[in-house]
Amino acid sequence: MTKEPKRITSIFSEGRAIIFMENFNDYLVLGFSDNRLEIYNPESFHKEYLGFFDNKNFAGIRKENQKLVLFFKDYEINILYENNCLTIQQNVEKIAGSQKDILKNQVTYFETKIRKDIYIIENTFMRVYFGNTFDIYVKREGGEEKVLTGNHTNWVTDACIVRDSLYTAGYDGYIRKWDLKTGNCEDAYPLKRGWILSLTFIKDNFYVGTEFGELYLIPYNEFKNIKINGGAIWNLYAYQDKLYSVSENGEIVGYSMNEKKSSYLKCSAGWINAIGAFSNEHLIAVTSRGEIIKVDHNLLRSELLERLKLWFNNLCIINEIVYAVTAEGMVVKFDLNTGKSETFKISSNQLIDICYLESQQKIGILSVEGEFIIWNHYKNFIDKIIKCNGYHFTSMTFNHAKGYIYISTFEGAIVFINTNMDYEISYRKITGGRIWKVSYCSDNSSVAYISTSLEIGICDESIQKNIAKISVNELVTTCLLLNDSLYTGNERGEVKSYPVVMEEDEKILTMESGSEDSKENDFFEKNVILFIDNSIECSRYYIERDCKLLERYNLPYVKLDLSNNEEMKSMVIKRTGWSRFPQILLWGDFIASGSVLPEMLDSGTLDNIVKEKQRMKGDKIK
Repeated sequence: MTKEPKRITSIFSEGRAIIFMENFNDYLVLGFSDNRLEIYNPESFHKEYLGFFDNKNFAGIRKENQKLVLFFKDYEINILYENNCLTIQQNVEKIAGSQKDILKNQVTYFETKIRKDIYIIENTFMRVYFGNTFDIYVKREGGEEKVLTGNHTNWVTDACIVRDSLYTAGYDGYIRKWDLKTGNCEDAYPLKRGWILSLTFIKDNFYVGTEFGELYLIPYNEFKNIKINGGAIWNLYAYQDKLYSVSENGEIVGYSMNEKKSSYLKCSAGWINAIGAFSNEHLIAVTSRGEIIKVDHNLLRSELLERLKLWFNNLCIINEIVYAVTAEGMVVKFDLNTGKSETFKISSNQLIDICYLESQQKIGILSVEGEFIIWNHYKNFIDKIIKCNGYHFTSMTFNHAKGYIYISTFEGAIVFINTNMDYEISYRKITGGRIWKVSYCSDNSSVAYISTSLEIGICDESIQKNIAKISVNELVTTCLLLNDSLYTGNERGEVKSYPVVMEEDEKILTMESGSEDSKENDFFEKNVILFIDNSIECSRYYIERDCKLLERYNLPYVKLDLSNNEEMKSMVIKRTGWSRFPQILLWGDFIASGSVLPEMLDSGTLDNIVKEKQRMKGDKIK
């Protein structure tokens, strides 16, 4: 089931990001984050030129009349090839009209979702956005014509055209191939060596530049017939003899555990976050773009049933009614028979998970801010809210036989709720990392978990004993425990299986809820804060992105560098459960980080959340 990318060759690595790259008369032109401009002969890889420029003022690159022009705020660099010789000209005083257009566009785009225009070939350019999407435009007489729209699972950074296909690259570490005639994405190459910042094609090879300064050479023919689950896998679901995975690539993959074969179906331009069965023939999936989608078990076709301006995180299906929870704090009730939907606002926080408490005839719902909400789905109101102060929830699973609810947390603990004893709560400290997912299996009466400390573990159903535990060398994003196997999905789009081996450990782990210092908590809740770590070179690209997002919403914010403040860094990680930087806190609330933010912007969910947080802040002031 694991799909390893084909072998690629790293030409060199010098630890400095390649911020742009261009093919000019079969010479490779590279611009680096340390202000160096270098030109190579790609056959011998002899360095033809070394110069310097100000990368902070770099505005764009364009081919014009047999020359390559690099535009900057106050000057331009022209690269010409004449008489079998390269010539470099720097114009300090001249500001070309085309450069003025680029700079003017940057100012115009500042208040919109448009990030910038990237010229691919003469008269053809790619417009990229603060989200994950892009448009391809061709300049014709009378104006511009949009010919293709597509997306990655993170910021789109560069593109090139080879024959009848468009190749795009992005922060998600993938190169995607698009048919220019149909607009369909045909293949994707999982480079997965960091954020891809630049891409070009010379003769029969692609050249790919990364945030780490690595330059990769990939032969053209390696893009043929590559089948992947593109991007992190968010959920696994087993039904009959198949294991289904859903991913941030908008794709469902079904793996037949009997026949050992996989089938694929692309269903959405957004992320498919959850899936469930409602009949012997059909499944229901929900997405980050507010879509409710019906698919057949063999993954041959899909049907869009509903689209709302919401971000769906998870679902459960009861008697042909779909109940889905959203990042906007809503429960959506969708009737599969009538096609009608209702929405109920039940929290000001993101709702992250939902399950049917069959023995209680109620629905259990989680918010990320430590709320367990008991929802009466017959009368459509909240029966009870159990608040676990100091904890942030990520997922839950239900032991129907004994009425136990297991909730995973940012704090490395599993919250244990006994629904048969008036929702009695206890806590079990399991790991030092953030527990991302829990899964219960009635066949072996065990609970599996995965954590950001690169640990996979299995406990007994009372969470008193660690039965088995292993370390992995990858970020695991989801898990599903089935009888004698534990299945996991990771950020590369791979599904792996591990045999369950019961090795008992008598150690019992417990934890009491802690609290933050009131002074520090007050500082968090009164400000919009961008926490950064300048000691990590590659993080500056995400810092730039997050700054622009905050400025787009006109949010005054505090930027704090935690590279020399381990105490504050530990406090932030404890509060958010996320160890990577940068991170944004909106008046004390952690919304998202990494690739989640641009997808939230694309779907409209980030707009909704920011407005809700601004409204709540206004209410507090009043």
